[in-house]
Amino acid sequence: MAKIYGGRSKYLVKNDVKLFTLAGLVIPLFALVICILMFRTMLNISNLKGNPYVILIASIVFILAVKRFINTTGKDMRKTQKWAYRKSDKYNRGWRGEEVILDVLKTLSDNYTIFYDVNLYNKGNIDFVLLGPCGLLALEVKSHSGRITFENGRLLRYGHPFKEKDFVIQVKNEALDLNCYLKEKIQKDIFVKPVIVFSNKHAFVRFGLNPINNIFVIQKEYLIKLIESLPQVISRQEADEIEQKFGNIIKHQ
Repeated sequence: MAKIYGGRSKYLVKNDVKLFTLAGLVIPLFALVICILMFRTMLNISNLKGNPYVILIASIVFILAVKRFINTTGKDMRKTQKWAYRKSDKYNRGWRGEEVILDVLKTLSDNYTIFYDVNLYNKGNIDFVLLGPCGLLALEVKSHSGRITFENGRLLRYGHPFKEKDFVIQVKNEALDLNCYLKEKIQKDIFVKPVIVFSNKHAFVRFGLNPINNIFVIQKEYLIKLIESLPQVISRQEADEIEQKFGNIIKHQ
């Protein structure tokens, strides 16, 4: 089995938990506290002694104020809750998609080393860096479904650009950053192959094992086939040296 350094993306898991907690716990508790305060205020008004007409007017004003609050703040709270659930689901699909790809990569032999959630220069992360006879691969995992095509230098989903970012530019920059990082940290100048892999079983990618715009874009079912089809570019001795030096850096991130 391939060796593994690092672990699950802290960024994705942290945001998943934070937003799910906001939507499922914080907002309902906040709404409950407000309801309790309103109820207590209404009881206090009803228990007032004095002119019954003044009490009636105060009650009507309070009821109208509560209605206005529900129509404005309550509506905004529901919108915020729905937004938080959507974002939480996005982060959840992200780290679960990475776990799917990790399970695939684990089936590789011990000639390969997996670096999971690699942070370089504190400006984002690479989902996986794979080291083996094929050299170095920077793997960017996407959990999207749908028909994936390529046009004018960009990946498209159902004929439209992805809303988040340009994945082609993203993975190319990650590969370049890793090349620069290795030259700086361990004095190794190694070309890094950029790969985008879709973890969702409902993603339909039809590029085969041929690179498009100098990157590989594949479904998870073809990941191992791609890796094993790449020519050997580094020796086992050099791979062991890179693993030792780079692994020590990853451990102390």
